[in-house]
Amino acid sequence: MLLEEAIGKPASSFDFNRRTGKYAWTEQFYPSTASARRTFQITTQKALHLKLPVIMT
Repeated sequence: MLLEEAIGKPASSFDFNRRTGKYAWTEQFYPSTASARRTFQITTQKALHLKLPVIMT
């Protein structure tokens, strides 16, 4: 994997915090609604099944 792939590209010209790309990391905040939390958990589970690191604090 190249560093370029891990960093990704900015999602837009004004929002440099959200990244796009196959391996790009993006900060996500834990949702407040039950349905959004479940969607977040499913996404996290998929990443773990792909053996991708998921960092949660």
